[in-house]
Formats: sequence, C-alpha cells, structure tokens
Amino acid sequence: REEGSAVDKAARRAELLLQRLPELIEAYRSLQQPALRDQPLLVALLDDHLCHRKELALEAILSALATLNNAPPTGELVARLQAASPWVLQDLLARGPWRQRLPGEVFEALSSPGAEPVACSLEVPVAHTLQHLERLSREGNPIEAASALLLVAVLEEGRGRALAQALLADAPRPLVKDTAERLLKLEGPPELAAFPPLEKRVVLASSDFFRRTWADTLEALAERSDMRTYGAGALITETGDTCRELLLLVDGAATVQHREGAQTWEEQVRPGHVLDELEVLTHSAAEST
Repeated sequence: REEGSAVDKAARRAELLLQRLPELIEAYRSLQQPALRDQPLLVALLDDHLCHRKELALEAILSALATLNNAPPTGELVARLQAASPWVLQDLLARGPWRQRLPGEVFEALSSPGAEPVACSLEVPVAHTLQHLERLSREGNPIEAASALLLVAVLEEGRGRALAQALLADAPRPLVKDTAERLLKLEGPPELAAFPPLEKRVVLASSDFFRRTWADTLEALAERSDMRTYGAGALITETGDTCRELLLLVDGAATVQHREGAQTWEEQVRPGHVLDELEVLTHSAAEST
C-alpha cells in the first residue's frame, strides 16, 4: 500500500510539473522582446531565473519517473516530457545521474531525438510580456521581483507606475519597496543606473562568480559592496597590494598587466569578470596590476 501511495504521488507530481512547463517556456520567450534590448542585465537575470526554474522542474519530473519505475502512466508522461522541452532535457540527461536512476527503456526513450521540434517565433506580443513580468514582480525573490517591475516600466511607463503603487500597498520586501518608490519619483524613461540598490544586486547576481547564489547570501554581499567609477588610465590595484576585496568589472574596460620574472603580458577584462578572487581567498598580495 505504501509503495502504491509513493507511485501515485510521483505521478501526480510529474503531472503538475508538466502542466507548469509551458508557462515557464512562454515566460522565457516573452523576455526576447525587441523593446527590452537596452536592458541586457535585467533580461539576462530573469532569463537565468526562468531557465533555472525549468531545470529544477525537469529534474523533479525525472525523479518522479524514477519512482514510477515503468508503472502507469510512465509512457504518457515520457512522451509529454519529450515534447515539452527536448533541448534542456537532453542536457540534463547527459550530465546527471539519470542513466543509473531511470529504467533503461525510459532513459533510452527520453534520450532519443524523437520528432523534429516545432519552430516557434520569439516575437511575443508586448501585452503577453507585460503579463509575465507582472507575475514575476509578485514572486518571492526581491531581486527578480524588482527587476521585473523595472522592465514593466520600460515597456509601458504608466503601467509600471501603477504596478509600483500596487506593490507598495502590499508591504513589499525592502528592495522592491525602494525600487517602486524611486520609480514613482523618476522623470523620464527608467534606467538601471537610477536605481543603485537594485543595480548593485543585479550586477552581482548576473556575474559568473556569484550566479545563482542564494538570495540571502547575495543580499549580504550587496550590503558589503560598493560601486566605484574609475577614469581612463586610472590605477585600480597593483602588484604587491594586500588583497582584501573582490573586484567585479561592471562596465567599461580594464587591462590586467601580468609579470613573471622578466616576462610581462596583458589581459583584457570583460564586464562581469571578477578579479583577485584567489588572492582574496588566500589573503595574499596581488600578483598583477
């Protein structure tokens, strides 16, 4: 009886998650809006958030299929899963423990190419994008919620202001509150730089080093971080300095000059790259300028 209960629960869980997958896929597509191309950091942050949620949903479905162990309705669920997300699914199967956990025929069925995917346009009506962004603005993670609010205002200023007022009425988390209040005071089109608390957190969350860090940890990092601006040719740090700070390039360009004995060479740093991480972790001196 307990085994049957576990199988029933797994089937219901897989069914529920399969019902939610199309909405996640549509929300991701909705962010590929031409009018949002000038907000790459905000879009990249929400893109990654939705991709992560999709990966978690797919992994939970695969776990449910492992529990089902070919019991009904495994065949139907496998077919629907294959049709819903073939590319992400193939990646998960390739790098996860699923060959060992899933029944052999289930793994082989999910791994096979199957039918050719149906091509879909990334052009989504602005109204649909606004609906998905408004839904994201009311979700738990304050960085993503505040980012979604700002993108609503980018697409439709009046709607963004109305949403900001509605969010303030719900006693939101501090970051969402700050973003909504700044948005209501702003004159002209919203730019991320006009929202320093949000900008700092978006920059951290979008970087390779801190990507997908827990929200509470990211908040603690943001509280201890500050934004600095350097002019052309300015010295940021040089060989021999004691490293107590991680340096994350937000925008612009920086050159790292390396020296090893008599040999010297230069490296260009791109935005989003973290400098001196090893030296900070080991409390050693900088080896480059």
